[in-house]
Amino acid sequence: MDTQGDWHSEAELDQACENFMADYQVIDKQHSELLKKARIVQCAVLQKGTVWPEADSKALKYKSWVMATKVEDKKTWEQVKKGELTGFSLAGFAERQ
Repeated sequence: MDTQGDWHSEAELDQACENFMADYQVIDKQHSELLKKARIVQCAVLQKGTVWPEADSKALKYKSWVMATKVEDKKTWEQVKKGELTGFSLAGFAERQ
């Protein structure tokens, strides 16, 4: 379930991740500012037994969609380092059925 209460199957999540990396790869900050100086360097849907590098594995669950980014904007990177910014949006959309 996502933060809007919508459900999806495991296969739909895997396909969404694959489509995002193949066709889109846009992230934004606070749902309002596209990050042109940030890029995705790793992206995956965690499978059973997966350990994501440098993460608290207790916080990551099976089928979590995770990504690592390279932030090249100095102001944004300072916000990350200070803990003021702890994540990014996929800047995506979906259709409800």
